[in-house]
Parts: sequence; C-alpha cells; structure tokens
Amino acid sequence: RGMEYLRSLPSAALDRGGLHEIAGRVTASEIVHHHVFHDLLHSEQIARLLAAPAEAQRGAMRGSFPGPTA
Repeated sequence: RGMEYLRSLPSAALDRGGLHEIAGRVTASEIVHHHVFHDLLHSEQIARLLAAPAEAQRGAMRGSFPGPTA
C-alpha cells in the first residue's frame, strides 16, 4: 500500500524538501531512498546471521570459495 501511494505521487511532490536537524536540507525522495537503503542494510545483517552456521561447516571449500567480505 505504501509503494502504491509513493508511485501515485507526482515527481514534484518527491522534490519537496525540508530541513533535517542533522543532514540539513533533504527532499522527500532522498528520505524515501534513505529508508530503502537502511532496510537493505538490515536485510544484509539478517543474511549474514542466517549464513553463519553454514559458513562454519564449509570446511575446505572455504579456502577455494571465500564468502563475502565484511
């Protein structure tokens, strides 16, 4: 539902801005993109936590096929 609302907004609405107490001037579009980025960071954290038990059991494969770097 939220994505439908955002898609329905004219581009001028996303270009509107205001002052953030830390970041300074930001637009609505920047805030939306920041939230998407932030959520993706949490998705990465979850993936790493889920992968950790399997990583420890990969044995010799770890040297030939390293996992992602932190």
